[in-house]
Amino acid sequence: RSSYLHENGLRRSLQRSSAIFLSQISDFQQWLLSGMVNPNVKEAQLGQALTIAPRTMIVRINAVTRFLNFCVTHNTESLAQIGPSLIAKYQEAMLWQLECKECHKRIPLESQRSIERCSNGECGGINSYIRIRRLTRGSLVTAISHLRTFFDWAELRGLVTSNPLTTIVCGGSKAFTIRNERGEMVEIARAIRRYDDSVVEKHCAYIVAPDTDPEEALVLYFIIFHLLTNWELRNLRIPSPAKDDPHVPLTSSHARQFEYLELPLRQLLRGRRSVIREESKIMFPRKALVWLRPILERYYEKRATIVKVAHQQHFLVGEGNARCHKPVTKLYVADIMRRASLKVLGGVVTASGLRTTAADIFMQHSDRRGAILTMMGYSALAATRFNYLERFSLQTNKTP
Repeated sequence: RSSYLHENGLRRSLQRSSAIFLSQISDFQQWLLSGMVNPNVKEAQLGQALTIAPRTMIVRINAVTRFLNFCVTHNTESLAQIGPSLIAKYQEAMLWQLECKECHKRIPLESQRSIERCSNGECGGINSYIRIRRLTRGSLVTAISHLRTFFDWAELRGLVTSNPLTTIVCGGSKAFTIRNERGEMVEIARAIRRYDDSVVEKHCAYIVAPDTDPEEALVLYFIIFHLLTNWELRNLRIPSPAKDDPHVPLTSSHARQFEYLELPLRQLLRGRRSVIREESKIMFPRKALVWLRPILERYYEKRATIVKVAHQQHFLVGEGNARCHKPVTKLYVADIMRRASLKVLGGVVTASGLRTTAADIFMQHSDRRGAILTMMGYSALAATRFNYLERFSLQTNKTP
């Protein structure tokens, strides 16, 4: 089903593209599917050609399609006509939009002409439009990087003499954007965004509470103590006796369920060319089994009532994957985190923010500083950032 959805996504991207650049986008898509191979390099020198993730491919095609459709509206009929001035207009259109001060209706930025009257017939405001932020600068940097890859391909094919985005620099790419108390978008310098230590303490107390839902408790446990991401939580698997020895009794397999869980290593892709986690087993500490084993027993009893097939080995199981061997969705894990945080704090915290907070606590209490995080799923560069970046305090989301 995943491959089917990705194929439909690529087909819809081609359907949305203009007829003028349809052939170029189609050829660029085939180049991405073939592993982005440089035609000027011999096959003997290439080695293993890594592909990009299907979701990344769809995002890249959509970014190119939006840009070329924008160029068509500005009377551009070939790639050779695209220059820095047109790219600057596109950047401005992506970063900014117009909002009426009276009715707060938003329209795309039109720098070519001034709009005197609000387009909303019920409003009728005169000179009421103000320019506000549309996208964050980080989103713009991502889109420009996709366009730079497209024009690199076009230069290899001889469609353009040079890449027009080589000299384009998007400043402030390491900053992030927040909304202040007045509702305005403000850029903050690069920092470690974390919650207060009390947020982690309250969630830890919720894990060991006797009336806690076992699924929520285990998701919080893996996020805080093992720093697992959303993908890793969804792909956790119960040890299977068939992998070791089919003659091993089931009682031995049942015992291993309380010792460790299996986590398959992620596939190498062009954007992810190194494996961060080298150990495929998530071990349960022996000292923690005193309070962790009762939670696991309650969860396995709950899981047994949901699973409908014997070949379902994923640890997290819901109604959507109870009859097939596939992981739960991203929203399933996010919903578990949302329910747990509402019970603990009365507000919502994100799994990524809680993971970053726990990682920062580990770093502060370790003699190795950020190096301790390299053993828990962080890359060396991401772990080093915890040593010198400032901290930005996050607040819980009170929106119901």
